[in-house]
Amino acid sequence: MFLNTQFLKAAYEISRLSVRGVVVAENKVVNEFKLEEINISMSLDKVREYLTRNELILVGQQNSHFRNKLEHKIPFVNENDYKLKDILVSTDGENDNDKSFSFFIEKDLTRPGFPEIVRNLNLTKGYKRNERNEVIQANKNAFQIKNMHLMEIITHQTLEEIEDSQGRFLCCVKGTIRLLPGDLEATEEYIEAIEDALNEDANIDIKASLRRVGRVYGFFWPQDIILGGKFQLSDEPTDTRELEKLKHFTNWRIIDQKDLTSLHTLLPERLVSKIRKVYGMKLLYLSSLTVHMPKGQRISLQPIPKPQTIPTFKTVKIFASVIVLNKTNPYRNMFVIRIEYMDDESPYIVIQRIGNPKGPFNLFVPYKIIGYEEGLPIEQLPDNSIDHIDTIRFQYDSDIHIEHPKLTKDYCIIGTLILKSSDNLYKVGTSKDVISYHFRQHNNDNGITQLQCYHYDLRSNEANNSLTFYMNYAIISRQNSDFFEL
Repeated sequence: MFLNTQFLKAAYEISRLSVRGVVVAENKVVNEFKLEEINISMSLDKVREYLTRNELILVGQQNSHFRNKLEHKIPFVNENDYKLKDILVSTDGENDNDKSFSFFIEKDLTRPGFPEIVRNLNLTKGYKRNERNEVIQANKNAFQIKNMHLMEIITHQTLEEIEDSQGRFLCCVKGTIRLLPGDLEATEEYIEAIEDALNEDANIDIKASLRRVGRVYGFFWPQDIILGGKFQLSDEPTDTRELEKLKHFTNWRIIDQKDLTSLHTLLPERLVSKIRKVYGMKLLYLSSLTVHMPKGQRISLQPIPKPQTIPTFKTVKIFASVIVLNKTNPYRNMFVIRIEYMDDESPYIVIQRIGNPKGPFNLFVPYKIIGYEEGLPIEQLPDNSIDHIDTIRFQYDSDIHIEHPKLTKDYCIIGTLILKSSDNLYKVGTSKDVISYHFRQHNNDNGITQLQCYHYDLRSNEANNSLTFYMNYAIISRQNSDFFEL
């Protein structure tokens, strides 16, 4: 019996009453709407969210307030203390079964409303660039704003004259909308479009598929949207009526966008990881060291400083080579170079001299760091990624076949040996073992290159399988000009 009573009470609060919302501005009714199956025990902050999410009426917190039964505005910060039934006013009906109720929302038309501006200017659409490199809106919504009923417009009142290639303009800035990644979530339609592009058949160009999605949904959005008016100046006096119109926010327009951010940032991490692989790794940093190796020294250990643009060494691949600057015979220029890790964040360049160290040497050591870009690109997926890059693990001498796409004529294959303290019981930079390797291509048409490695003890010149080592390798086409810079 108790459960039935509770159920009937809840059903009464949800569906029995006829509830109407009335919007008042300057003491005049400007809008009315009816609520079906509304829970009158809902707090007013939830009612505000419900009305905005279902687009029954757009109630921004800056220009809309609920009224209590005494027709006083309820402060926004106090809405959680009221329920809808606390502000309902009986409007007609002779008995309880026939009664209808209304609640009132007071709007200040002189203040901006965030939800209305978002709707009027289609701010849930992404952006792209046209043939003239102008930023324009895409056709479909790529995201939605999570708590639009809580968002605010940062208001301004600035007037400035600017000049660009199109002439002189008077800019009147009235407000800024800030859309941070945490405020947004990708629409289901946009997520599905990206998933379909990533799940294309292997023979399809996935980058081209992602570009097609971008042309429909956009490639980026501006985190800061500047609102107001922009008027071209001439020798004639400025028409002040245009400025007067900007007193009402419904006449505001987008006059600038800043901090453009990739729409892919809003996708689930599983899709972001796939997209990064489609983008491919790129050259993130290049530098060089000048190393002096004194007479009698066989090994030189050089720490690699972490660039400010690279947050971690864990996800990047390092390539290095050694160039002898001395004028000497080739058989005295024998050096081995590799990267050794004391730990994941402490890589060192190790240069090992082979042969009798009779004289001093000056060495030039260029190195490059390759990895995924920290941010996601906002343009249409540039094609300057490394063609094929990977790391192979060895525990003994071996021949390994590397599978890769069919190669063009203008390409090179590079490699750098890697040793890690976590895999080997020795002090960094002290191993006397030498690892030699070379690439051998059998047939370009089948997309296979052979990597052959040989591991031996420098002191005895005998084969040695005591070390676990890795090989960073990359296949780079000539069109990737960034990589060939020094």
